[in-house]
Amino acid sequence: MPSLTKLCSSLSALLFIGSSAVMAVESTDSRILRLHFNDLVDSKYDVEVILHERDGILHHGYALLPEVDNLPHRIDLTPSLPIAFKDRDGKIIDVPKEMQGRYSYKNPNFNKWKGRYESGDIDIVPTQQVEPLTASSSESISGMLDVLIMKVDEANSAGRNNSSQAFRLNLDLKLNSDGQVVSGSAMSHSYNNGDWSFGSDAPKRQIAVSGGWASDAWKAAANTEFADGTDWPMAHGPMLTGHAADFDGKLVDNLHDARLLWVAEDTLPSGRSGGRSRGGFAMQPYSWTTTGFGGYAAPIIADDKVFVFVHTADMDAINKHPETAKDPFVKLGVEKESLGTVLNLVRDTVYAYDAQTGKRLWAFHGATGGLSRVSKGGMASTPCFYDGKIFARGQGGVYALDANSGDVMWHNKGFGIHSAPAEGSITEVGGSLILVNSPKDHPAQLIALNPEDGSVKWKHERLGSAATGIPAIYEENGKQYLVTARPTWKPGKRFKGENKSPTKDSFLMIDPVNGDILWESDALASSFGNLLVQGNMALGNVVKDLSQVKKKASEQARMGGARISTKGAELVWTNDQVHHVHQRAVNVIGGAQHQFFVNDSRVTKFNVVDIQSGKTVAKLPHIYHLTQGSHNWTWHITAADRVFTSGVAMFQVNETGMDLLPGRLSLDITSGYRAPTKPAFADGRIVLRLADKLVCYDLRQQPNDQTEVIHLIAKNAVPSAAAAEARDVHIRLRKQGNQLISAGAKVGRQAGPEQWSLINWAGDWSGAMPWRKTLPEQLSLDDSGLNGTVALRMGWQFEPFELNLTRNGTSFEGTYSRIIPALSKPIANAGSISGSLKTLENGQQVYHLSLAKAVGGLGNLKNGVADQNFEAFLIMNKDGTLSHGWGASGRMNTVTHEVDASGLNFTDGDLTGELKIITHDDQYQDLHFDKAVEKMAASADGPALGISYTIAVELSAAEEGAEPTLTGTFEGTIGAELRYDGSIEGSIAPEPASIKALTTP
Repeated sequence: MPSLTKLCSSLSALLFIGSSAVMAVESTDSRILRLHFNDLVDSKYDVEVILHERDGILHHGYALLPEVDNLPHRIDLTPSLPIAFKDRDGKIIDVPKEMQGRYSYKNPNFNKWKGRYESGDIDIVPTQQVEPLTASSSESISGMLDVLIMKVDEANSAGRNNSSQAFRLNLDLKLNSDGQVVSGSAMSHSYNNGDWSFGSDAPKRQIAVSGGWASDAWKAAANTEFADGTDWPMAHGPMLTGHAADFDGKLVDNLHDARLLWVAEDTLPSGRSGGRSRGGFAMQPYSWTTTGFGGYAAPIIADDKVFVFVHTADMDAINKHPETAKDPFVKLGVEKESLGTVLNLVRDTVYAYDAQTGKRLWAFHGATGGLSRVSKGGMASTPCFYDGKIFARGQGGVYALDANSGDVMWHNKGFGIHSAPAEGSITEVGGSLILVNSPKDHPAQLIALNPEDGSVKWKHERLGSAATGIPAIYEENGKQYLVTARPTWKPGKRFKGENKSPTKDSFLMIDPVNGDILWESDALASSFGNLLVQGNMALGNVVKDLSQVKKKASEQARMGGARISTKGAELVWTNDQVHHVHQRAVNVIGGAQHQFFVNDSRVTKFNVVDIQSGKTVAKLPHIYHLTQGSHNWTWHITAADRVFTSGVAMFQVNETGMDLLPGRLSLDITSGYRAPTKPAFADGRIVLRLADKLVCYDLRQQPNDQTEVIHLIAKNAVPSAAAAEARDVHIRLRKQGNQLISAGAKVGRQAGPEQWSLINWAGDWSGAMPWRKTLPEQLSLDDSGLNGTVALRMGWQFEPFELNLTRNGTSFEGTYSRIIPALSKPIANAGSISGSLKTLENGQQVYHLSLAKAVGGLGNLKNGVADQNFEAFLIMNKDGTLSHGWGASGRMNTVTHEVDASGLNFTDGDLTGELKIITHDDQYQDLHFDKAVEKMAASADGPALGISYTIAVELSAAEEGAEPTLTGTFEGTIGAELRYDGSIEGSIAPEPASIKALTTP
């Protein structure tokens, strides 16, 4: 990550007094340097690097790959050093492989190595010097810069992942008097994850560079103003429902069409701990981490600005601290800023950015000290905008800042985030600032502050939740009222000082001006998650007294809707099939008319419920299974008829259900277990807080965004599938004007219920994120036809398809070839087969063949060694015809694989002939078996691998009561070319507004 050390040490405006500080606003003089690198990625894609400079120091930036995607790829201005472990005599130590992992702290020998480091017996030393990038506006640019190209259509989080590409660039450029590059170039090489030398021995390539200092760096693009009344001013949106204000316009139908509007000019700390593994020690290099823990506060959009509250490292104090110089993680490549939480040296910070450009307008720094709950569980304290002020809750209390200048208007040192629930954000209801306070050994307090001076207007004991401090808003006759829950509070172990009578589950309405309780009702019970109010309906949990449920009480909650007014509440409906979520998720209102309740739960999955009737409109798999964002938390917000969620994916919701739309923003935003961080959405634009930066995308559909889609069906391209319709591959080519802009594919599920005890992570979500983008560069489209080769994403791997189609107006027909490319050096292999024959209740027979050492793990297969067993399953119909086949190899990767048994002869239970296997990639391993198939690395994961074996298997008679057994041999080739030919047809039409992307072909 770009280091902020020099920048932070240059600040002289903060005078620390104890745990507080004299507040100051920092200068905002900054410039932008744009450098264009020709053909950097895969020797054909250009990369543009945007670098931010302040006070003469390059401090932040990002990279663009405009020919491939719309992502802000990562850059590192302080590249990690090549390192080695050495003993006291300077001898390099061969670090055991079992100690080179993030979970090595579980190894019994971990503490021995840690002790040797702490005693000085071994040390971590650089083996090569790295000069960070420096720039002069009048002379030169020199030094080293790292660029990380992220994955397409997958959730990219902090740290390198297996299919990302990292490049190290050594620059030596000369500039003219206008600050533009006039001579010089960059030497480039790539490096792999876990490479201790960061590619020191990798082949080097010279890259042409152009660009220079941008003269119009902070000029707002045309038509980027924000309309009045569309702000997202607090944690859960304008009405605390997670739904954006209505706006005049239409949103894109595909997130690949989202336009990256800006990246804010500061490196932000992550919601996580900056890449430091547990145990306080590690023995492998670290790169692409973050600048430490910064909390889970979400951004807000108001007054033409974007505000975000984070906990930034106090670098003045960290640089002076004696632990900094000997911290092993800093030597391993983790940013010094990560020591902020380790040394309890983080400070309350609020940043304000121009909502049109991302330019920093001001920065406020408050108290410095330690944080509670520094973990992926974390805490959130999203600021709130009201009446020209920003209100933020930090470790130093509650701050009120002038939204235009950042000046401190008042500071209430009470009610700091240490005593907040996990979601400790301040909200505004009816002119009062609302927060929940949860002091130690004391039930929650619901508190209202006066926004004018920070004084307490009113306070209620034992109201609010330990999980979320966000209330709901009800409006009647132009006035707002606060709706919240009263959980069951009982004297006991935690609240030993609490002597009051127990309370019962209920919810209630409060006048936010004076704190009067208008009514309290048991129509809805206590809630572990947030209550919602839409119109005159309150939505929450209906299961009473969850504290009496002995096992996982919060998972027993179920949904209900109550009609409310200032007079009282009446339960209207219950839905026992929908869980009222808690902690790791968030409830929101969805739909163009705000008519649906949307939630995601590990208990009852992803649900859409009609608010008025309680009827379930849609039930989908858990968001994690749909998008492969983090399994630890989910978030979603809504705008118009769209639902945005982890991944980042986009759905369309209406009366007929909810559809996953094609395309995604391949970003995994900063989040947390109990306080999932959400984006902000205003006037067609979404602001996302990523692991290291804040970004804004414009999702408004433009007049020239008239996209057409060529939808093709390749018949029987997957011969091993069970259902006839699942054997077809659906191909989707997007077209704007005369240019094909992307290609995607969708296949049906290949594994059936007969997977028994095998681990198959793909089983729940296979095919859930279809239409993954690749580039149709080698396809030619004209009035006569469509011809060429396109590499399509078939699940997690890519495969070339040769197309030869004629065109008749809007219709296409012709032939295709699905190709599994051969390895440049195929591997001959042979071995034994064992197995069994099982008869199912429906009369089908399942041949289970275990091929000993028939495939290989990632590293071994690259070395020509097959060391993993392959489990093949062939399913025969009752009439003796072949239904389908599939297979798995648990030690190779986590997905199932295609098994084509069409070349086998079945005679009295014996099997002879050709057995074809197509192995698939997954999101955990990148199966790039040789350089011949690495050409799509920037825009797809690894390839499929073709295996062709001749087998001879005999069926042995079974003893009474036992299953018949199978024995035999196989012989053939790993890395053989496999081809499947067939007919293909389709048509071209305008892109539909809704695509049933979850419907299995």
